[in-house]
Amino acid sequence: MNDFEMIGRRFGRLVVISRDSDHVTKAGKKHKKFLCKCDCGESRSVLGVSLRAGRTLSCGCFHRDSSSARSLRHGHSGGAVMGKRSGTYSSWAQMRSRCNDPHANGYQNYGGRGIRVCERWDRFENFLLDMGERPHGCSIDRIDTNGNYEPSNCRWATREEQHANTRRSRFIAVGDERLTIKQWSVKTGLSYQCIRRRLVRGWSDERAVLA
Repeated sequence: MNDFEMIGRRFGRLVVISRDSDHVTKAGKKHKKFLCKCDCGESRSVLGVSLRAGRTLSCGCFHRDSSSARSLRHGHSGGAVMGKRSGTYSSWAQMRSRCNDPHANGYQNYGGRGIRVCERWDRFENFLLDMGERPHGCSIDRIDTNGNYEPSNCRWATREEQHANTRRSRFIAVGDERLTIKQWSVKTGLSYQCIRRRLVRGWSDERAVLA
């Protein structure tokens, strides 16, 4: 896998953003490093070999969440009132319901469409270890909207981020940056319709947003 193919790839909670300076050993041997963004919001420079081997899957928050999970009572958040579901548990339960229960609201768009929850996430404790507590204002989102619910394909996302990640969204990639038409419109100052018209006319992605 070359450097370009690494950009944008997900490894656990980390998404590769860009190439970083090499790590040079005392013997003078160079090892490639990549700047990664963690789902928790932190950034970290990681050795490429560690990412590919699965040795580094987060900025370190995974271990912090693992510690908090050990004190979790199934179906309750750490400081919640006994008997009250945590937001994280509710997200997990709703995810499984819309994929497994034909009578659930929205099943036709999930389980009915072949979307499944990975076997590992049949247990809430594993889901919590992989995803961490649900951040305020976020819900679970599949990065590939045609993919399953599994660690490599899920993140906590805001409503705006999820709206940009629907099956109807058109993404435009320029260099290492991949954004929706709406996001390019905000970034460049070009109107949404202007970019759309350029694409319909057959302009390249780069020319449509940068010309």
